[in-house]
Amino acid sequence: MSAPGVRLVTLAYGGEPVRTQALYCAWSALAWAGDVPLGVHVYTDEPAAYAPLAGRIAIEPIAMDRIRAWRGPDDFVHRQKIELVRDVAARFPGERLLYVDSDTFFVGPLAQAAERIGPGRSVLHVREFPIATHPTSQMRKFRKQMAHLTFRGAPVELDRDMWNAGALGLDPAQFGLLAEWLELVDALYPAVKRFYVEQFAISLLLQRDTRVAAVDDVLFHYWFQKDEYTEALRRAIAALAALPHEASLAQLRASPIRLPYRKQGSTLAHRLRRIFTGKR
Repeated sequence: MSAPGVRLVTLAYGGEPVRTQALYCAWSALAWAGDVPLGVHVYTDEPAAYAPLAGRIAIEPIAMDRIRAWRGPDDFVHRQKIELVRDVAARFPGERLLYVDSDTFFVGPLAQAAERIGPGRSVLHVREFPIATHPTSQMRKFRKQMAHLTFRGAPVELDRDMWNAGALGLDPAQFGLLAEWLELVDALYPAVKRFYVEQFAISLLLQRDTRVAAVDDVLFHYWFQKDEYTEALRRAIAALAALPHEASLAQLRASPIRLPYRKQGSTLAHRLRRIFTGKR
């Protein structure tokens, strides 16, 4: 009996850099799909940007009014990820789901990520640190704020690991957690307005109910060096678009993009990299 298919989804709206990132991300998924039954869905406000892959991916037009609604009453940008995943799960209730941030791309077989998703098994991008003991001032403040909060009448657990949620893979058996993910974020964010509340919440729920695996061996997430990578992606896309489709997939697999890490001074990305990886 063959494994159920995988629905890979990303969200891209706003300026050209995000569209470039999502286009290359989708292209890389096709390149590394192998024998995995794969459907790629890009939710976007600019469908024309994905013309090079027309007919090979599902281009899902989305209006800004819907995105604003997904952000909720507190205009929490990462809340839209939860609503996006819920939307795809509702549309394809029998298939495995793999959400990826637009600033990611595959560097290895997608099958290696897909095989880690199943009943009782989920994936996130990479384990980052233990929440209860991570020594940064950011986490100390977070723990202090969280100590006063409850969810469904009980204290919120902090004795878990924080995972990067640039990738999220779920089996249909876990789709029931999505309503709880949204409820937990909506309970926490008004009191703890930190961008990582969304990833904290899904880290907590998946570790409680599943065995979580990382996929950073096959999916690269360049959130800490986005400008440089986006420029490299522009050059790569121009070269890929000049090739026949199958040749473009072979070229993408043969020439993975990996730039030297460059310290970004005091930029937000560099500060967050220190917080969430401990690397300088």
